[in-house]
Amino acid sequence: MKYRPSRLFLICIVPMLLSGVAGALVWKKFNSVPMSVRAQADFFEILKYKEPQDFDMPTPEQLARTRHVVEDLISDLTREFPNLAAASHPVPDDENAFLQLYLLGGSSFAGPQLSAEFQEMLKGEAALDAEAARRCLEEHAEFVSRIEDISLMESCSSNNMPDDYIGFIAARVPYNGTSILLLKARLAAEAGDEDEVLRLVMAAANLGSHYRKIENPNLLSETIAVLIDLSVRDITFKHLLPALGKDADLVRWKEALNHHQYTPASYAEVLRGEWFIGSRYMLYPIILDPSKPNAPKDGENLARAHAANFSFQIESIRRKQLADLLTYDGNASNEFYRDLSEESREIADIFMIGTQSWAKGFVRAAMKVAQYDAAMELLILERKEGSIGAEDSEGVVTNPINGKAFEYDAVTRKLSAPPVSEDQEVETLVLPSCS
Repeated sequence: MKYRPSRLFLICIVPMLLSGVAGALVWKKFNSVPMSVRAQADFFEILKYKEPQDFDMPTPEQLARTRHVVEDLISDLTREFPNLAAASHPVPDDENAFLQLYLLGGSSFAGPQLSAEFQEMLKGEAALDAEAARRCLEEHAEFVSRIEDISLMESCSSNNMPDDYIGFIAARVPYNGTSILLLKARLAAEAGDEDEVLRLVMAAANLGSHYRKIENPNLLSETIAVLIDLSVRDITFKHLLPALGKDADLVRWKEALNHHQYTPASYAEVLRGEWFIGSRYMLYPIILDPSKPNAPKDGENLARAHAANFSFQIESIRRKQLADLLTYDGNASNEFYRDLSEESREIADIFMIGTQSWAKGFVRAAMKVAQYDAAMELLILERKEGSIGAEDSEGVVTNPINGKAFEYDAVTRKLSAPPVSEDQEVETLVLPSCS
């Protein structure tokens, strides 16, 4: 599974997501650097940055006051710009899957330590050793049981999180958890227990949905959800359906895998949550804190322009087609910043950095999911008709970007999508034999 929002995005973000405490420290360091400095520094200069000590550090009372100022301003902005508002749905802590995943990560964000053997096994690169898999699952029974319990929960909320929650979400726990559920599914498939396989696959998919059903999903949480989505489908086609063979109930599989639609509206929702997380935990506490020597003088005006731009982008994206996201540029509408100070305009220039590449990654995920859906429909047709040919791909799910059919080679059983642009292509998918 090779989902790549962009090469630069993966180089910078995925290692941070997967590196546990190291990633958390890098994330914290990055966001401790004033925005005005970040706008002019490269990644390594930011890591080496030391805040000048020629001012008095804020007292707890000052920090609390800044926090209240931020929260009051966000409340005002969500009333002024309804596109930025989220409906709160409180969940009891013990029923909140998102909170439980966060707590399972612990202070290091890495979660329970897994043996080297188990970690290597969860990569899924080697042939399945059923005996070793069962032994590793038993050795890590507590974590396996906990992740399965959380995967079956239905309620999620990003409100009422612990004080140390700053919007950062490490990927190690859901990554390992998904791999564990899919490993158990492979064992069940080898045993011919399709009901158990489907239960575990839907549990893994639901684990990913925990990062979407919160009030404020964001680019990091959606990246985790996308990776889980594609991982579930990848294992299904490579291992689970081949193991079940002709006994696989393909109609049930189609329903089990069809749990999320990649649309401009869903992308807009992610962008809305990104505004909230970035504003509440990162941007506004910096630009509205008078104790910061680099805080812009017109910080509140900058915050208002920042909110206005995000509101405009969200409304615009909701009206777009998926193909439009390939040329999306969040900084194109810079009239919101025209009356700001030069310092604030420099900060504003970095507000949307990465969103254009991420939008392309979102489009690529949509194409990949559609390719899997088309493959499933072809398998169902093959089961019904006895055989399928290249022409049958015209009657199943098409590429959501251009409406064209995926190309099927009946000899190699490969389903491919011609690139829609130079940097937008998906890997060829091989249909398993389920007839």
